Amino acid sequence: MSEAPNLSNQPLGEALILWCDKDRLAAVIEAQAFFLEEELRDRKRLPLGGASVLAATRRNRTADQERYAYRQLDIAWDILIEDFQRRIQAGEIYISGIQTRPKRQENRNLIPNGWAADFEFDFFLDIVSISYRYRYVSVTASTSPPPPVTIVDPPPRTAITVSRETVSSLDDEQILFLLEAHADRVIRNDTRMITPHKVSVVPIIRGKMQYRAKNGELEARMSDEMNWLAKWIALRIPHYQTPTPKSLANALRGDYKDCQAQSKGMMA
Repeated sequence: MSEAPNLSNQPLGEALILWCDKDRLAAVIEAQAFFLEEELRDRKRLPLGGASVLAATRRNRTADQERYAYRQLDIAWDILIEDFQRRIQAGEIYISGIQTRPKRQENRNLIPNGWAADFEFDFFLDIVSISYRYRYVSVTASTSPPPPVTIVDPPPRTAITVSRETVSSLDDEQILFLLEAHADRVIRNDTRMITPHKVSVVPIIRGKMQYRAKNGELEARMSDEMNWLAKWIALRIPHYQTPTPKSLANALRGDYKDCQAQSKGMMA
């Protein structure tokens, strides 16, 4: 690898062009020449150059040619991303971002290089996700690590008086946090766990689905929405047995149809 310019705060797509293997980059550009830029975007492939601007290139494609071209495009991109991941893991490239999951933060932090093999990149929005558990936005790359961020310790917590009023004021995310904290206390202190069948998280999941519908985030197919909700709740209370997508579909079928109608009404 030739010595790269020491640039900082580069978008992810620009980092690919600047610091990845040039032959692998050229392979992606060559594979993209078979497609219109709109087709690349539909495939979630960032146009890096080489995309066709002529509709004629698409008009003359056979089905077999199209399947082969997509396969070559995916292979070229996979190889380029693997090179990007290896360079991050080796400390040639450092990426940093603002964490929004599992806990929302305000400060930019270095994303651990050792996680690089699990990185999933959104090159359009400069987002990095790690196995549904971690998510970083406004991600930038550089060839030197960013300076450490000084974080001031928060003030000590004050005692909480538990009552029906204080509990009813908690939002769904806080209730889930309390459930998981209870499970952790059982593990650490051998505390007796509350009876599992007395805990139902379906109302919270229903509320999350309704919230997603209001924000235009509802999946178009019920099966996709149930899969998303099942993963969401499993990440928040991993010590509990959580509903499967199938059981959620049985419990929330009517609610999903209402949410879907609500989403369509908002778009109308």
